[in-house]
Amino acid sequence: MLAVWAVASLVSSIANVAVAAVLSKILNLPSNFAQIAPPAVISITLVGVGAAVIVFAIVARVAADPLRTFTFVVAPIGLIVSWLFDVALYVSRVFPGTTGRGTIALMSLHVIAGVITVLLLRARGLSDAAR
Repeated sequence: MLAVWAVASLVSSIANVAVAAVLSKILNLPSNFAQIAPPAVISITLVGVGAAVIVFAIVARVAADPLRTFTFVVAPIGLIVSWLFDVALYVSRVFPGTTGRGTIALMSLHVIAGVITVLLLRARGLSDAAR
C-alpha cells in the first residue's frame, strides 16, 4: 500500500499544484490566500491521499466487495467530508484572502486527488492490501 500511496500522492500533488495555479489566475484569487499555494496544496494532498489509502486497506479486509464498496460508498462520503473542511475554512475566514471562489477552487482539488487515488487503488490496491 505504501507504493500506491506514494504514486497517488505524487500524481495528485502534481495535478493539484498545476490546477491550483490555473484556477488562481482564472478566478483571480487574492495573492494572500495561502491555501492555494503549492506548499499547502501538497501537504493537504498527502494527508488526504494517506487517509484514503488507510481507509481502503480497512475496507479491503472487511467488505465482501471492497472495490465496489470503496468506490461507490466510502470514497464519495470521504469526498463530502473533505469538503466540510473547506466550507469551515470559508465560514470561519480564519485565513486571510479566503473567498467563495477560493473555497470552490480548493474543493475541486479534492475531486482531482480523489479520482486519481480511487483509480490507482482500484488498479493496484487489492494486490497490495493482500500482502
